Amino acid sequence: MNNIKKDAEAFVAQIKSNLVCPDGEKNRITKDIENSILDYIEENGVNDISEVYSQFGTPQEICAQFNAEVEPKKIKKMISIRKTVLVGVIVIVAMVALSLIITLIDAHKDYGGYGVESEVEVLHSSEEQSTISDEES
Repeated sequence: MNNIKKDAEAFVAQIKSNLVCPDGEKNRITKDIENSILDYIEENGVNDISEVYSQFGTPQEICAQFNAEVEPKKIKKMISIRKTVLVGVIVIVAMVALSLIITLIDAHKDYGGYGVESEVEVLHSSEEQSTISDEES
C-alpha cells in the first residue's frame, strides 16, 4: 500500500510540473487531484499505478485538459512576468560583473600595470631598541 502511495505522489508531481497556471491555482488543483486519487486507491484496494492511469488518464492528459481551460491571456502574462524577472536578473549580474572588471582594470593601471612589492618596516618600542642596540654592540 505504501508503494502505491509513492507512485501516486509521483503521478501528482508530474501533473504539477506540467500545469500552466498561477502557483496558488496549481497547488489547489494538484491537491484536489491527489485527494481524488488517494480516495480511489483506498476505496478500490488499488495496488498498481496502472489502475490509476486507466481511471484518471496520464499526467499529460490531465494537464492538457486543465491547460486547455486556462485563458491564453493568463498564460502570456505568466510567461511575460517570468521573462521580465529573468532579464532583470541577467542585467543585474552583468552590471556587477562589469563594475568588478572596471575596478580590477583601474587598480591594475594605478600600479603602472605591474604588481608592487613593498618592504614592511618593523617599528620597535624604545626598550626593544635599546635591547637590539646592546645585542648589536
